[in-house]
Amino acid sequence: MIIGIRTIILPSVNIRNNLIIGAGSVVIKDIPSDVVAGGNPAKVISILNNYYDKRKNFYLNEAFWYAIKFIQRTGKDPEMKDMGDFFPLYFKGELQNLNSLGVYTRCNGDN
Repeated sequence: MIIGIRTIILPSVNIRNNLIIGAGSVVIKDIPSDVVAGGNPAKVISILNNYYDKRKNFYLNEAFWYAIKFIQRTGKDPEMKDMGDFFPLYFKGELQNLNSLGVYTRCNGDN
């Protein structure tokens, strides 16, 4: 379950499993499992699997364009540490091991 920052969930609302609620949403009624919801008031936007497939394609495209811009700006191919939030495309393993490779992940609340 992922609940975006500054989301308001009213009392007596049931939040199910395996879902994403967008940042700043106001949840006034129950949200079912396996969906993406958001807005004010929050409503179901997509089935989670459909959203995942769509985001995966966007993610690859965004990484490609980020790498192109990096090459144009620096004149060199990007290394994993240069790809920022796209590190999952390059790395399989434990997140703790990323720091030793010069990659630092960000989470809400990080300073």
